[in-house]
Amino acid sequence: MKKLGIVLPTYNRCKFAKEGVENLLPQLLNNRENVCLLITDNASSDDTEKLLRPYSEEYPEIIEYFRQKENIGPHANFYFGIKHLNTDYIYLLGDDDLVSPYFVTTILCLLEKYPDIGMIHFNYLEGQSDLKRVKVHKSKVIDNGLCKLYQIGKNFVNDMLISPSFISSNVFKKECMLKGLETNYHEDCYGYDWLVCLYTGIIEKQCIYYELPLVVQRYGEAYPKFALNTILGQHRIFEYLSEIIPDAMIKWQKDVRLQNSWNVIAIIKTIIPHRRFYKKWYRELSTCLGSQWQRFNLFIAINMPFFFSKPWFAIIDILNKLYLYKKKKF
Repeated sequence: MKKLGIVLPTYNRCKFAKEGVENLLPQLLNNRENVCLLITDNASSDDTEKLLRPYSEEYPEIIEYFRQKENIGPHANFYFGIKHLNTDYIYLLGDDDLVSPYFVTTILCLLEKYPDIGMIHFNYLEGQSDLKRVKVHKSKVIDNGLCKLYQIGKNFVNDMLISPSFISSNVFKKECMLKGLETNYHEDCYGYDWLVCLYTGIIEKQCIYYELPLVVQRYGEAYPKFALNTILGQHRIFEYLSEIIPDAMIKWQKDVRLQNSWNVIAIIKTIIPHRRFYKKWYRELSTCLGSQWQRFNLFIAINMPFFFSKPWFAIIDILNKLYLYKKKKF
C-alpha cells in the first residue's frame, strides 16, 4: 500500500487540470513507491478525457484516469476518489490549483515523522486565475519551527476553525474521513459537508499546521450560491460539531463577530442578482452574521429593489477603497 494518494476531481477545466498534472508529474515520478494520482473526471464535456487519459496510459503505475458515466456532483466525486484509492493518506487537489515543487517531499517527510497524524493543514498562496499576482493566505508566523503540532484534533479545530475550508490545503488520514462520513455527514452544509466529516474523524488524532505555502489557489468567480455556502454553510459546520466539540461553536461565533465587515459585505453583495432565491434564506443567513451593520446590508441586498441596492453597494465599495487607501497611507 502506498502512503499518499492524490485525488484530482475535475469537471470541464481541462486546461487547468492538465497544467496541474504536468506540474505534479515530476514529483510523482521521483516518489513512485509512495505516491499515486487518481484523476476523477465528472463526465466533462470538454477535452478533459482527450488531454488527461494519456497520462494514465503512459504512467499506469502512478496515474489512473477514471471517467464517471454521468455528472454525480462535485462532492460525490470527491468521496468516490477517497474510497477508490487504497492509500493511508489522501490529498484532494482542486483541478485549478497548483502544488509547490517540494509538496510531495514535504508531506512524506511529515508523515514519516508523525506516522499516526490525522490531518496536515498547510498555508497557501492565492491569486487570480492568471496567477500574475499572488499573496500569502496567512502571513503571520505562529511557530518558529514552521510546524505547529496539536496533540488532539479538538484543539486543532478550535484554533483553526474555518481555515482548512480550502480543500487543497489539507492532507488527511483516509480512515478519519471515512469515519466522519459514516457518523456525521450532512448534505445541508452547502459546500462544507466534507469538512464536517473530516473534523469529526480527527478529533482524537494529532494534527499539524504547516506554515510554509505548499499550494497556489486560484480565486474563483462568485457563483449564485456563494453567499449561502460562505455564510450559512460555514456556520453549519460548527452546528454539527457542537455535540462532539462544544467549544467550537462558541469560538466560531466569536470569530464571526470579529470578522472584517468589508469582506462580509462583499459576500452579501453577490446576493443582489439572485435575491429571489435568497428570500427564503433571509432569516437563517441573518442569524449567522456578526453585527447589525452586516444584517442591515443583508436586508438591503435581499429585500430592496435593484435601483436602490446597486447604488448602495457601489457607495459601500467607494468607502471601502477610501478606508484601505487611508490605512495604507498612514
